[in-house]
Amino acid sequence: MIPKPRGLRCTLPARRNSNSTGVHARTLQWSERMGFAPDARALKKISKIQVDDIAARTYPTADPDLLQLTSDMLTWFFVSDDQYDERQLGASPQKLKKIFANFVRILESGSRRLAISPLGAALLDLRERLTQRADSVWLTRFTASMSLYFHGCLQEAENRQAQLTPEFDEYCQIRRASVGTYPCFDLFELAMKQRCPEALIQAPALAALRDLATDAVAWINDIVSYQKESSFSDPHNMISVLMNDCGISQAEACDKTVEIINEQLDSFIHLAGKARTPQDAAENEYIEGLESWIRGVYDWSFTSERYSSEYVKLSQQATHILVNEEV
Repeated sequence: MIPKPRGLRCTLPARRNSNSTGVHARTLQWSERMGFAPDARALKKISKIQVDDIAARTYPTADPDLLQLTSDMLTWFFVSDDQYDERQLGASPQKLKKIFANFVRILESGSRRLAISPLGAALLDLRERLTQRADSVWLTRFTASMSLYFHGCLQEAENRQAQLTPEFDEYCQIRRASVGTYPCFDLFELAMKQRCPEALIQAPALAALRDLATDAVAWINDIVSYQKESSFSDPHNMISVLMNDCGISQAEACDKTVEIINEQLDSFIHLAGKARTPQDAAENEYIEGLESWIRGVYDWSFTSERYSSEYVKLSQQATHILVNEEV
């Protein structure tokens, strides 16, 4: 576990789903069925993420089936990220562009013929489960959110190939996409009691809140993942970017990142207070979903073993490839 840095604060309410019993075991079983764990070390690595915990914190109102789906979806994201961050594949944008195009086609078509890798087969499984709960409009928007995530990962790969550390403004833009929060925000709509109309999703105030929530989640993650990413010489971390841009030490960059997170959280709370209206239950519920995502990531990040020294060691020992590089 990574200790919480001095001065970092989050006053958003903590919520937790009461349906989390058994989710961890079922996600590990799903991971094995999907081919994510070809050996005991790979399964141990997935177990250390404690995905059931982050799912319970970030989707506190999900019913048992949806909570399981979100746990499996988050596992897909974590396993997928590790394939790009910890392998030479992550510095090959030419290969990743084809892989990501394949993933998007799976989401658009639902074709089993396209599911030619463990990650592709798992994405198809998740799509099939999502279509049982969501309409075509939601699925189209979810696919667009996933495409944005893939675009961010591709930009990171281009920097790795060129051995470039992005400048601050460029990194902020890339990280908003590559952190993968937008499809995760789409998911909590499926747990809402109130119908979430498309006009509400597109409202400028909620778009701004999504961006602020994304930034806060990204920078919190950068604090806890700095050790892991540094071990793979990955420059895509706010601490690394600030050290490079400002010529400051790691400790100073960490302190500056804490300042940035606190500022983002203050801005989020201020705007959320202005956006809430007593007569719009759906809008209020949506804002609560964003709050739960920020607070859930905040609490999980400093208790999960995903960023521990042992997890890093398991990552360094891992060699299995879960994508088809020849698509």
